Amino acid sequence: MDRSELSDEFIMAERHKSNLILEANLLKSQELYWPAAEKFAAAAEIEEKLVQQLVHLNRREKAFFHLFSAVSCWAQAGDLHRALRLGADLVSFEGISQARLQSAQEYIEVLRSRYVQWMSSWQPQMVGTAD
Repeated sequence: MDRSELSDEFIMAERHKSNLILEANLLKSQELYWPAAEKFAAAAEIEEKLVQQLVHLNRREKAFFHLFSAVSCWAQAGDLHRALRLGADLVSFEGISQARLQSAQEYIEVLRSRYVQWMSSWQPQMVGTAD
């Protein structure tokens, strides 16, 4: 992707975010899920800031990829609600090819399905009972 017109600060944030994702995936592969989730969440927050900057610069395609990454990072951090909220922005992103939007829609549908599975598995636990 073209990085012209992007500040050094932007490029450094992008590199930091990429390193966080690599570290998170390594931690996940070692079954260290909580530390991995922390790294994914930190990367997602950076991705959201990068998206805002890219939209301001009218770099929509690059913004779309960063937004897709933010959605994925929030999902991997275990925050499916936030991932799905951002996913609504992702699938309605203007100026992106239909094929890319379709891929995003398919990913969001998988997340929705997993969210429903997760929510339906929770059963209220009653602490003590009234006699």
